Amino acid sequence: MRLLPVLIACYLCGCAPKQDAPKSCVLITLDTTNPDALDVYGDKRGLTPNLNRLASEGIVFEDARAVAPITIASHASMLTGLYPPRHGVRDNGYMSLPSSAETLAERAKDAGCRTGAFVAAGVLRELYGLNQGFDVYGESPAVSAHRGGVGDRIGTEVSAEAIEWLNGRDGEEPFFLWVHYFDPHAPYEAPAEFLKRAEGKPYLGEVAAMDAAIGPLLDRLRVEPDYEDFCVIVVADHGESGGKHGEASHGLFCYDATLKVPLIVRLPGRARARERSTERVSIVDVFPTALEAMGLSVPESDGLSLVAGDIAANRGVYFESYYGYLNYGWGHLAGWVGPGGKKYIHGPTPELYDTGLDPEETSDLLVRNPFGKYKDSDGSLREGGVVSAAREAMMRIAQAPALERTSTEEGAVSQEGMRGMGYAGSASVSVALPEPASPSTLPAPAENLDEHYAVWSALAQSDRGKVDLAIAGLQQVVAKNPRHSFAHSLLGEMLLEVKKPRKAIAVLSAMIELELDRPGLRRNLALAHAMLGEYKLALEHARAFEEFCPGDPQAAEFRRNIEKRQAELKSQRQGGN
Repeated sequence: MRLLPVLIACYLCGCAPKQDAPKSCVLITLDTTNPDALDVYGDKRGLTPNLNRLASEGIVFEDARAVAPITIASHASMLTGLYPPRHGVRDNGYMSLPSSAETLAERAKDAGCRTGAFVAAGVLRELYGLNQGFDVYGESPAVSAHRGGVGDRIGTEVSAEAIEWLNGRDGEEPFFLWVHYFDPHAPYEAPAEFLKRAEGKPYLGEVAAMDAAIGPLLDRLRVEPDYEDFCVIVVADHGESGGKHGEASHGLFCYDATLKVPLIVRLPGRARARERSTERVSIVDVFPTALEAMGLSVPESDGLSLVAGDIAANRGVYFESYYGYLNYGWGHLAGWVGPGGKKYIHGPTPELYDTGLDPEETSDLLVRNPFGKYKDSDGSLREGGVVSAAREAMMRIAQAPALERTSTEEGAVSQEGMRGMGYAGSASVSVALPEPASPSTLPAPAENLDEHYAVWSALAQSDRGKVDLAIAGLQQVVAKNPRHSFAHSLLGEMLLEVKKPRKAIAVLSAMIELELDRPGLRRNLALAHAMLGEYKLALEHARAFEEFCPGDPQAAEFRRNIEKRQAELKSQRQGGN
């Protein structure tokens, strides 16, 4: 009893036992990277020695999938552990991650970690909310030199920034570092030495260049005194289709050509080193895996920790693409991969694949019989089986609590960001999205690829200065599909370039009539009316643009410039009288 006052005093003075400091964690994300482009997944060209070495220290997951073939949607899921219907970020340039999210970086920072992020693409700029919890957020330019492209920077520059940040911190301080590489993204412009190593294949040359850029970062990490206790996670946000299913790049479809991703997890102490796992996993698992490996508490999420290696065989994972819905007026796609690798894709034309027996997804098991029910190739009805189970799982996700947004966050991202999105910058920020398993009567993406390639042909022609040809191509697209908002937006913008504001107004006003309103449209309408000297109408659209972008200084400045020009014109007229 005489010791009790001493113990109490010791506790009050801070002598109580302290929790262990968190372990450091590094998240390396590879944009647009297919598993089979890496040596550790089967490529025989020796293009990725640095990732090979890291894989020898950790676990290689052979059945990992992205939540969407879209960069920001996938990264939001990695950093929150939530599927897109819950975090609300469905497409590049569409909406930012809400402040109500609790990100991996925020939890690490609250636990005493220094936090830094260095990203290589404009679609991940601070504007879109993924910077939450980071002390430092190094980002890329917003706008690409190519029309329809994405602002980006090469991997060597990103690695150099990350290494500089590591060198500037207290060496004993735990940290969470996220580094994003964009090199393999189209257009492929691999340096000559890597193109040669890749046997003339530009995409693989870009992958090789990315691996070479990652090498110095991994070497720098290995000199940290506590490197053995680090968790290092390498994962892609999505893959690249490369022509499979008729898709040259990614975003349109939900086939494994773009959903299967490499995932390498190096655990503290090199636990489970050199294992190859066939567990069905998703990039939502990055969040709980990193937290557990760092020794931090793991909140409930859609993901599962991969530390222990006990993922149930009957686990299912969700995926989606709302790219076509938001930009092209097509039906949305969503789906579920469940037991046995059975993969259901829900959309205007539902599909079912056995990915174990048919990894290329060439044999759709679903056909329509005269009664409107599904049957597979042997004629057995599938209602009440795989399809209904997948739909029920998708509905549970749609009904789960979603992140709340403030009134400001309900608005659009700034015009600077919208103009930098290229392949997704026309998405409406106010449209109500259909639930994943809801029926759709809109055009099926697979049946309308000609529209997609016509738009990208127009973009290429515009880049070459052939704007008149680009305009003609876009006019054909909007005539066929009046709800193709991306084509409409580009057409209006190009008509302004060739000084045809009245025609631009007709095109852009049609979008409003179709309830496809959006900030870029309003800005261009304001410019068109200003070109015609119709400043009253120009100001109406400038104000609408500003309402789309609450708090955006660029939108406010744009509106003030219209007001200034209107006042100058009025003064000139009064002076003339």
